[in-house]
Parts: sequence; structure tokens; C-alpha cells
Amino acid sequence: MPDEETRIETIARGICLKGGKVLLCKGNKAGNLYFPGGHIEFGERGGAALEREVLEETGLKSSAGAFLGVCEHEFVQNGCERHCEINLVYELDIPDASPERQVPAMEGWISFEWMDARDLAGSAVEPSALRKVALDWLAGRDAAADRIV
Repeated sequence: MPDEETRIETIARGICLKGGKVLLCKGNKAGNLYFPGGHIEFGERGGAALEREVLEETGLKSSAGAFLGVCEHEFVQNGCERHCEINLVYELDIPDASPERQVPAMEGWISFEWMDARDLAGSAVEPSALRKVALDWLAGRDAAADRIV
């Protein structure tokens, strides 16, 4: 079993887009912003992990859609701990979530907020590589909508 210094966590994250805004999770203590999701448990599919994590963190049912990509992320946590993770990224639909209402947080250390999708590129949302995945996905959605019209 790897120790804390050599472990790489596997995370499922979702990009939830509604009304031109993306849903973000905020760490209340550090103020960091990231896409909602959490750890994938052994034997669990990524999309199922995302749906479970969203339910645990918001109390809302969700649906993981298409797989959008994967990225590595390394950062320093609590000022000294090196943290490494692999993020599996999915489309995410939370039917009862809306930019017009506060998304509930079932855990006291986090909250949720909506960001205008156009502001994502210049934001501090982590992992930074996911900002590109999200922007590419959003651009593809816009291009698909333009083809339909």
C-alpha cells in the first residue's frame, strides 16, 4: 500500500452548465474553486462516483453524462503537503440546481457558486487544465448549437 507521499488520488469531476454559468465548489477555508466531484472508490465507475459525490455534497440527484477528458493535477495543500490526483471529467446535469438559487452544501467545509462560463479562462479554478477541457467542451457545444440553427 503506497504511503501518503506516493499516493495518487483518482477523482471524478463534473462540468454542470446552466444558463451560461458553470457550477463550482469552493473550499471555505482556503477559498479555492474547483469543479464538483470527489474520490472514486475501489470498484466504482467514474460517472457513478460523481453522482454519489454530488448527492453527498449537495443532497441533490445528478446524472453524469459524456466523458470529457482526463487531467493530472499536483498542488500543495495546507502550505506543505504535496497532493497529486488524476481527474476524470464528465458532463454533469443536476436537474434541481439553478444559477437563480443557492446550491445547498451538506458538508460545512465547502459551498457552491455559479460562475459565468465566459470568465472561466481567466479564473483561478483548479485544476487549471480542466479550465481548458471545460472551455473546449463549451466551445463544442456552442459549435453544435450553431450547426443546428
